Amino acid sequence: MGAQFIQDYSSYYASKSLLFLHARGLPQGSIYTDQMYPDQKAYRSSETYNELFKPPELDHLLQVYPRRNDINLTVIAFCRSAKTGHYQNSEVEVLRRLTPHLAQAARIQEKFSDLIECNAALEASLDRVPAGVLYLNATGKVLVMNRAAQTLLAHNDGLKATRHGLEAARRSDNVNLQTLIGHAITTGLGMGTSPGGILAIHRPSRKRHLNVLVAPFTSPALIATVERPTVVVIIGNPDSTPELPVQNLRRLYGLTRREADVAVLMATGADTATCSERLGITGDTVRVYLKRIYSKTGTSRQAELVHLLLSIPPDSPLEPGI
Repeated sequence: MGAQFIQDYSSYYASKSLLFLHARGLPQGSIYTDQMYPDQKAYRSSETYNELFKPPELDHLLQVYPRRNDINLTVIAFCRSAKTGHYQNSEVEVLRRLTPHLAQAARIQEKFSDLIECNAALEASLDRVPAGVLYLNATGKVLVMNRAAQTLLAHNDGLKATRHGLEAARRSDNVNLQTLIGHAITTGLGMGTSPGGILAIHRPSRKRHLNVLVAPFTSPALIATVERPTVVVIIGNPDSTPELPVQNLRRLYGLTRREADVAVLMATGADTATCSERLGITGDTVRVYLKRIYSKTGTSRQAELVHLLLSIPPDSPLEPGI
């Protein structure tokens, strides 16, 4: 049975399969063959049998249900042609002895699938964080980084990721960075007490310094593996422009589109004159909008409005991580 066969069965034929509909109520660990279906004539004339199983000569089925939970039913099926004949009791007995092992394998596979889904969700969440975030292993190698870190490092302006790890452009900065990373690794492995530290990284472009926080990432795991995160590095870029949640601001506080435009500009540090110029309205109109914004949001100063905007979740839903 190829991938297309499995896809066709799971997406369409399973819901119409007389065997599956009859057997799905059986308890976990049950074994079922096509011969157990009470109405053989109905089965041999069914859509599922004639369109899916009969063409490749999959006339006889032996199925086991090793794992069942509130959402999924794990099915392992064996098929063969009419020329080979029905599955015998001896074959059913062999499968019955294997069923506990198959159930354990299904539980392990389920755990791995949950871990993969959880990891994907965490990576997608990290991509919504405006700061650059990187995780390093016990050798200092970069294991994973969020979208903001990828964008920042792609410019190679002060920091870069190499096959050895994270490195600073200026020699003195790199010495300090590697020292912090080394101490954080020791603590992350449970052999030190250094809490990490923060430092400013100079940029060749002469833009403002990058603010880099290095901290140990501890884990309850008993064995340190190469792929285990040991250090977390957070990079703040003072020259980056945060994406402010305009749509959610409007939904939460009932702001009009123009009021939201004024709020975002004010939150990014613009004054009345700048807002007036960018939006093509008078200064008096900006002040009227600002008064309405303060009233609707329960704020009274520009600093409070900035704090409010930064506390609102992002507009767009989480996307798959890179």
